[in-house]
Amino acid sequence: MNSMDVFRFLLALALTPVVWGIARRIRMPRAATPFLIGFIAIVVSLGVATAQPLWDTGIVRAARHFSFAIGGFGLAWAAWEARRNVLESTGERR
Repeated sequence: MNSMDVFRFLLALALTPVVWGIARRIRMPRAATPFLIGFIAIVVSLGVATAQPLWDTGIVRAARHFSFAIGGFGLAWAAWEARRNVLESTGERR
């Protein structure tokens, strides 16, 4: 096992209550859910990366990459919704 993968996973688990508190306080309701989806998917992918040496198969590798992709998509979606909310509140349209 790679000690850096274990450290990243444990750090993500330790920061989960902080991130959960931040997500609950997001005042843009359409951005809070994608933010949580993105964060949870990244934590899952870090867990899969930690366990990958134990089950080094193509399916585990694909699951790791897929969960990272879902995490990135979730965070990008949250940023898009936050931008959209800001543009609506200022009256700008694009």
